[in-house]
Amino acid sequence: GSGGGYDLVVHTAGPFQGKVKAPNGVIDAAIEAGVPYVDVCDDYCTACAAKAKYSARAEEKGVSCIVSTGCWPGVSSLMAKQLVRSVLRDRPNLAPSDLTVDFSFFTAGSGGAGATLLVATFLILAEEALTIQKGRRVPVKAMKEYSTVNFGDVVGDRDVAHLNLLETASVHDVLGIGNVKALFGTAPDFWNTLLGVMAQFPPSLLSNEDLMSKLAVFSLPIVRAVDYFAGATNAMRCDVSCDSDPT
Repeated sequence: GSGGGYDLVVHTAGPFQGKVKAPNGVIDAAIEAGVPYVDVCDDYCTACAAKAKYSARAEEKGVSCIVSTGCWPGVSSLMAKQLVRSVLRDRPNLAPSDLTVDFSFFTAGSGGAGATLLVATFLILAEEALTIQKGRRVPVKAMKEYSTVNFGDVVGDRDVAHLNLLETASVHDVLGIGNVKALFGTAPDFWNTLLGVMAQFPPSLLSNEDLMSKLAVFSLPIVRAVDYFAGATNAMRCDVSCDSDPT
């Protein structure tokens, strides 16, 4: 086909969870039409499946396709890359495998987004949270053990817990980082408690997109009402450290 005069296709129609075997008609059409493609896929397996299926064809046709952009995992991954590059430049005795990268994310209420974000969050709760420990993939329970992270003067201290986010695997795979984890929290605090309770539901229930979509639509007015009092804020933080060189 023809690109019809379009310069870029931007695909934001999530949720992207559980779409490993589903055909991506958007990227397929973009490559066929010769139009560059960008998406905000935040699911590691779905992103890897798209790269495996379409990269050779996109390269053959000379079409640029970039997956997993957006605020996170896009900007957050670039933050990690920039910090890692700076640390390795200043400390040439260190290797990427020596480093620890900790991602922390915070969303107050809905974060200003709609039902799709709620659906994605519910679907992610069906998965164990991946961590990288000394180069090995170690899954842990999602939204179970909380720690406190400071997000700066505006957002302040917030409680966050493990969630299965794309950055954990991609930063390890691409940059070779030895230790990685991703933590997530929300406000008010009872949302964190509710997510923790939901994470105990059977994965078969949480991974049912149709059911989770209905739950999200039902929940959205309540979340919007809470937004009025709690605000609709997003914040993220990336820390790079090394146990053998704590400076």
